[in-house]
Amino acid sequence: MRTKRSDARSARSRSAWLNLVAALGAAMWANCAVAEGVPGAKAGDEALSCDQIYAEGMAETQAEQQARNQKAQALKLQEKSLIGTIGAAMATANPVVGTAANAQALGLAESTNRLADAPNQPNARKERLRQLWTQKNCTTSGSAAGGAKPADDAMTCEQIATEMAPYAQRMAPSVQAAARSQQQLNEQAMALGEKQHLENSALGGLWSAANFDPTGAGKRAAQAATFGMQAKHKAESDALRDSPQYGQTQSNAEQMVAQGQQLQGDARLQQLIRLGQEKHCTAK
Repeated sequence: MRTKRSDARSARSRSAWLNLVAALGAAMWANCAVAEGVPGAKAGDEALSCDQIYAEGMAETQAEQQARNQKAQALKLQEKSLIGTIGAAMATANPVVGTAANAQALGLAESTNRLADAPNQPNARKERLRQLWTQKNCTTSGSAAGGAKPADDAMTCEQIATEMAPYAQRMAPSVQAAARSQQQLNEQAMALGEKQHLENSALGGLWSAANFDPTGAGKRAAQAATFGMQAKHKAESDALRDSPQYGQTQSNAEQMVAQGQQLQGDARLQQLIRLGQEKHCTAK
């Protein structure tokens, strides 16, 4: 009798254990199914705290900004190359080089405009994190997640802009310094290009006279003068790249970028940027 009762208890225990395992398996499967069925979802999303959601959202935002910065840097490199091409066109009065410079300038302007006007690409993970943020009422949990504050979702674009104004004021000096030094460098480069263009035009007269010299001495003199002028112009261009103005321009640009990177770590600023994007404030 005792053996039968023991066997019955063992059977019930095995049945309960199997039911528990089946339930756990079903829960795990459901979690994976949700992660696979919802765009941007990951297993374990439901267990994320508000701080974890915010931290991951910030990481996604920073990755997007880094990608945009890389594109902007590539355009800056193209701009430097364009300045060199324009200088060569002005120095040599070569129409072929000038046409290439014009085409390069148009392409660079188009790329810059596309980068400036391009909206953020859809990010399924960020959208999923926003859903979790709302589901867990994280927006009403004070500043526990860093830059979030109560009633953030009720802010208007004007209120967001007002709160962001001090950040812009902090950046203004470095932005203005970088713009001034870049403008001064551009003016020096254009002045040098115009001077070299005039000098090359003067060589044209020497070559014209050489065409009427049957001895060939005029041609040899023109060639020597041309080679000397090319060497002179190269030295002048190299001197501009090594000048204090060029170094100051680079330094100012680096300081502006460094300050911008520091502001990227400001949780409140990133929250304001996120709110502005969600409310489409830039389109108003």
